[in-house]
Amino acid sequence: MPKNAQPRAQPKAEIFSLNTPYLSAGRITSLVAKTENLWIHTKVNAAGGENALHAHTDEDHAFVVLEGEVTFFDKDDNGTVLKPFEGIMIPKGAYYRYLNTGSGNLIVVRIGAATRIGLLSDVTLFQRDAAGHVTQKIHARRAVHENGSWRLEETRRFDVDTENPTDSPATDWSITFPPTLVLALVAEPRDLTLGELTRFVARADIGSHPTYVYEIWRQRKFVQPATVAVILLLCVPLAQRFQRRDGAAVLVGVGVIGGFAFFAFDGLLVSMGETGILPPIMAAWSATAIFALIGLTMAFRREQL
Repeated sequence: MPKNAQPRAQPKAEIFSLNTPYLSAGRITSLVAKTENLWIHTKVNAAGGENALHAHTDEDHAFVVLEGEVTFFDKDDNGTVLKPFEGIMIPKGAYYRYLNTGSGNLIVVRIGAATRIGLLSDVTLFQRDAAGHVTQKIHARRAVHENGSWRLEETRRFDVDTENPTDSPATDWSITFPPTLVLALVAEPRDLTLGELTRFVARADIGSHPTYVYEIWRQRKFVQPATVAVILLLCVPLAQRFQRRDGAAVLVGVGVIGGFAFFAFDGLLVSMGETGILPPIMAAWSATAIFALIGLTMAFRREQL
């Protein structure tokens, strides 16, 4: 390990207590333990409960009765009575309310869990220069989205030239992308939407691939409908040429070979574009343009006969 590198803190088990006070009136909720994706509370109700029907859209949670009696009601006001050491699981989106229906204090444990979209774990970032070359690598234990901005926690920064790591407890991540778009950073460009690809093309300093790769797949969004038109353009003169009954097998054979040739050639050009050998426009459109020209030539010659 380099001299200036500090070992990362490892996760440790945490002991917590479920001891709660008794109340003569009112209610109290106490957080007893939490991690990034799970949290545990104790809840004490002298009377009443959570009287309003509600649902949590981003959290699965459960209640376990330690003492007393509780009645849970669903959206249709159907009641379920729970005694000590009984529990209920409430998935996200399920409506519920509950009341203390016992003669004394109601004491429950509430356990909630969720994978929060504004929290990413084990994030690795690559900073690139204008030519797309990696200049710096940053690894963060967590990336947290709060108040419209991102913060990287427990970071280790590697400079490509020196290869010496620098550790920091926290640093700002200077992007304004929402969590949904940040998740697109780890997706393959072919799987992104047109809007996401356009954003990555516009921001040369952001992305897990060079800008020209995103531009290729942005162009491919327009190539796909054009490819369908080209296939139809090729089918018409071929069908006219092999109208005889004995020409059907030849037509099928020519179609299979032509289709294989097109997709193989198209894939080769896209691969060359992704490696930077061909410009994005040429990589995305060349195969479709060439086969369109072949189709137009065949149709023109057919008209001349």
